[in-house]
Amino acid sequence: MSLFAGFKIKGIFGRNELFSLANYCPLMKFWLLPSFVFITLFVVVIPRQMLAQEQFKPSHRPANPVFQKIDQAFRKGKLNLDQKIQYKIYAIKAPQKLPAEFQFPKALPLKCGTPALIDFYKHRRKLSPATVSAIESEINPPRIQSSQTYTSPSGKFLIHYQTSGSDAVPSNDSNNNGTPDYVEEVAAAADSAYRYEVNDLGYPDPIPAGRRYNVEVTNFQNIYGQTYTINGTTRIQIENDFSEGFPPNTDPEGDQIGDIKVTMAHEFKHAINYVINHWNGETTDWAEMDATLEEELVYDNVNDYYNYIRTSESIFNSPETSFYPGSYYHVTWAIFFEEKYGSQFWPQVWQIIGNNTSIRMVNAMTQELGSRDAFDKAYILSELWHYASGSQNAIHGFGFDEKENYPNPTINENLIGIDSLNSPITIPKFAANYIELDPGYQQKEFLDVSFSFSKTTSGLGLIAEFNDGSYDVMTSLSNGKLNLRKQTGNGKILNELVL
Repeated sequence: MSLFAGFKIKGIFGRNELFSLANYCPLMKFWLLPSFVFITLFVVVIPRQMLAQEQFKPSHRPANPVFQKIDQAFRKGKLNLDQKIQYKIYAIKAPQKLPAEFQFPKALPLKCGTPALIDFYKHRRKLSPATVSAIESEINPPRIQSSQTYTSPSGKFLIHYQTSGSDAVPSNDSNNNGTPDYVEEVAAAADSAYRYEVNDLGYPDPIPAGRRYNVEVTNFQNIYGQTYTINGTTRIQIENDFSEGFPPNTDPEGDQIGDIKVTMAHEFKHAINYVINHWNGETTDWAEMDATLEEELVYDNVNDYYNYIRTSESIFNSPETSFYPGSYYHVTWAIFFEEKYGSQFWPQVWQIIGNNTSIRMVNAMTQELGSRDAFDKAYILSELWHYASGSQNAIHGFGFDEKENYPNPTINENLIGIDSLNSPITIPKFAANYIELDPGYQQKEFLDVSFSFSKTTSGLGLIAEFNDGSYDVMTSLSNGKLNLRKQTGNGKILNELVL
């Protein structure tokens, strides 16, 4: 029996601009132009753990691209600034008012309307008085002033709600205390978000001293919620019943309660970020990824984000497409840093941002990690984690905690025998390219991978998994050679190779 029987080679190439795989030979020599290169070595197929949510079937509806389509039309001169902002507000509250080209009835709901509101605040002075007045009336309608109210158990949140009309909450009142169960769930979720994000993680408190934070329950239909500013502070608005085609989640209390939980965790982080940087600077472009991370941290058993990481925009499904700046489809990148570097990683990053609101997100992360090399290595590892996910690629003991429940990554290229990737591939920043190579011949008891880069912003990473369940991880940010040597005497045999 051969020592290396029938192995496959798979590769993950990514980050920055361009690479070409000029040659392939028994020493696995690679010549690459500016990009990050990720080479993953899997050795055996190990038993997969059972999915944590066997009965859960996430939505396979496409992501809603309405904000991106509106921005594209504006950049092409098809919309003026007033139309651009007004259309985004329509997408939140009245998508039926949008021209047909901006309606996507089969898509997932928008996670959040806050990005549209931030765009409004950014350009408010350039908008006509009529547009400003119309948008403000949509954000803070007069009926909110006549709503009923309920104070959360902690006393920190005042929930505004209606019991009749289009904004009415479900009437169920299981404890017969006169307050609808839905409202009590909103209040409980708000308290939980506060306890975890402020008390446990240490983020700044967005609730002014001696006051209660206002949460308004309203009928959005197409989004989970949003956070807006008023009188120097913020307010949260949340969907009134989540009955209009929202996707399933894994909350044992049901989809509706799960939606309430993740929405409050998400929107409360927007409120916190307003305290940190007043929604200014490049870091605000990452706000949706950041807020979606809080959904997973505050309510780990809800997993509403599973629906969004299965869309074509996710890192798993489109590794070759830049995910800059991260949105809710890309939340797993934020989860990587939280799981790898600990629960205080992101609070420390946001503290850096608070001290310098003009800093860019990558620079703040680099500062927290200690050096650019540290960030680059972390980026390589984050791509390896995404590659080693799903029912086909998950490795026991490596990667995301919930990797078995994540999608199988897209493989961008398959090569057989001594074929090499001769055509250059353009790779933008914050992207990767996953390549499978089947060399079709037997290997000796060691493996050398030689490589070179034309820029210092390139790197290479390997994972080797062996038949005893162990694995090795290697990374390099400079030209050279990675040597993998495993003797048969210790029982470690490389049966399958993924590069």
